[in-house]
Amino acid sequence: MRSFINTSAILAALAISTLAGGGAYAAPLSHARSADNVSIMYIEPEADQPYMPDAAANPSKADILAAHQEIQRDPALRAMLVRHSVELGNVVDIGVAADGSRTVYVR
Repeated sequence: MRSFINTSAILAALAISTLAGGGAYAAPLSHARSADNVSIMYIEPEADQPYMPDAAANPSKADILAAHQEIQRDPALRAMLVRHSVELGNVVDIGVAADGSRTVYVR
């Protein structure tokens, strides 16, 4: 028996479910972007965060130390984090995108 699949309907359902699911994943993360091309991502340990980099979700002591050293070396970054009331000791990782923007992950 030959089955006919409506490809358009499947693609539309997939697109709708992806958009709906994306909103659910955005809720657990608090996100702030500053004019300094730095974004702040607050990690909630109990939340399902499928798009979280491993270094941020499960940071090693080396990752945390590297993030803290970067904050110490960059006074503008430190000032921006203080302006946004970030507890500097809670920073666990700093990611750098291809365009040079940074994401600071805070628990």
